[in-house]
Amino acid sequence: MSNNCEDVRAALHHGDMFLCNNDYPKCKADVWKKFRLIKIKATNELLFGWSACKECFACLKFKAKQTDGSVRLYGTKNLADHCKTCSPKGETQSSVASFFKKTPGKHFTREEGKRVKDAEVRMVVQGGTSFMFVDNPGLRLFAQKMIQIGSMYGNLDVNDVLFGRETVKKSTFEKMTECHEKIKKSIAECSLNKMVAFTTDLATDNINHNSYLDFTVF
Repeated sequence: MSNNCEDVRAALHHGDMFLCNNDYPKCKADVWKKFRLIKIKATNELLFGWSACKECFACLKFKAKQTDGSVRLYGTKNLADHCKTCSPKGETQSSVASFFKKTPGKHFTREEGKRVKDAEVRMVVQGGTSFMFVDNPGLRLFAQKMIQIGSMYGNLDVNDVLFGRETVKKSTFEKMTECHEKIKKSIAECSLNKMVAFTTDLATDNINHNSYLDFTVF
């Protein structure tokens, strides 16, 4: 069975796999309210270690079998990170229902799928990004928005839709300032009731393997 996120997502799209609830008693993390396990339609067996977001169909692994037969646990951090960026149902067309909603009489062919795959390869190589980037929830949410716009206005020129780096940079700093103000206000309100705790944590990025000291407020 394929261990490729793209193939698993395609199998869900074509109905060869389907989602099911995670009913294991030990799996009580909040992420399982948003994520589902994946079953293979032909055998009705679980696809080992895989889960999918019920809102946007992002497929993520939480464990995997090693070559020696042992099981490597990834945990649910990547699932939780996805939940932070995935929009709630109703805000975008990223829901399961809209994922299956297609133009009548039109089908996404394997040849078209190959062209998408080739475009993703070129994006990774030409952009010098990590292979993990193609599974990034932010990228998939962006791609979904582009598909939505294309379905509304047709095959637009990408240069008429996307903004340049300076505009994105400016908007990013504006968003950062906006978030800072919201955080400051939230902390100030909680501190009045002595409900604030501070902690530090060491994190390492997956691309350059640089370590950073995080400062977290609870």
